[in-house]
Amino acid sequence: MRGYASHIYDWRTSSGKRKFRRVIVDILKDIDKDSERPDNPVSDFLVRTSAPQLQPAIELKTSESGLSIVGPDASKLNISDIVKHMAEENR
Repeated sequence: MRGYASHIYDWRTSSGKRKFRRVIVDILKDIDKDSERPDNPVSDFLVRTSAPQLQPAIELKTSESGLSIVGPDASKLNISDIVKHMAEENR
């Protein structure tokens, strides 16, 4: 985290608060000029790591014949349990 700025300010005095406000305004202007630049360690970490894209286990497909559930795990679903659960949630 050494590469990241930290700002210490005097929050007790009016002049310290004004100085801090000016620093924040300058920082925000700088970020606005180069909005694609990562400005925090989390962003930098996420850019360096590429998480695998998750694929849904099931998908709902609509067609002229109605709604169908498809996918590698679709056969594991019990539609009766799903409908009962949805009915209970909507009470």
